[in-house]
Amino acid sequence: MTAIRLHINDVWYKDNGKNILQGVNLAVPCSEGIGLCDPTGLSGAELLQICATLLEPTQGEIYLDGTPVPFGREIDLLPLRRKIAYVAEDTALISNLTLLQNVSLGWAYHENKSLHDVWEEGERLLTYFQVNDYKNLHPTEVNAEIFKRAVCARELAKKPILILLDRIINTLSTEGQALLISYVGKCLREMGSSLLVASTSAVSLASLATLISRSYTLEEGRLAGENPACGPSGSHTRTDTARHDSGRNSI
Repeated sequence: MTAIRLHINDVWYKDNGKNILQGVNLAVPCSEGIGLCDPTGLSGAELLQICATLLEPTQGEIYLDGTPVPFGREIDLLPLRRKIAYVAEDTALISNLTLLQNVSLGWAYHENKSLHDVWEEGERLLTYFQVNDYKNLHPTEVNAEIFKRAVCARELAKKPILILLDRIINTLSTEGQALLISYVGKCLREMGSSLLVASTSAVSLASLATLISRSYTLEEGRLAGENPACGPSGSHTRTDTARHDSGRNSI
């Protein structure tokens, strides 16, 4: 049986008296991706922020590898955030740092190393996303496409066990989408990472067909039944567990 990486258990979220999420239940196995089609762009965004431990649910629980997320205890959330890559369409970079410093800073923090010690890894990721030529520029000095690719590189530098993509695929060029899909696919295959994607567009989810095994629609904050029309069902080929374990540290 495939292990469950992320378990969303009866999650509700209320904002200004309005129910944004209403009793959401979902399990995301290791090495698999699940898509959420949310036409409003609100419920999916809030759910991914909760999964990223950035928002606390009004009711319900989030489990990561079988352990409940300790919402309300910030010091205990930090180790979990080191394992989670969260990329949203409005994710920011630190404006007074170069792209290389932005990517390397997270890596240095999570590995408890100096910036200089991890620059090689930062350059490797920037090269993968084809933005290394801009490594010494600041976020305000590059266009939106380069900025978004650098954000992806910074988050994926964590070697995350859980990847959360919130409408980011909509904002990338075709080439940028291909690079992101390729790297996330490596994470799923070689590290056993899990993926949860939220998008306002069924077309965007369809572009992630190689990563997503199931997709659902969020309707008024509730998770509707499986909806193949909102993203290809069964298109992600599962890989033998032993293969994942043998390549777990290869990225």
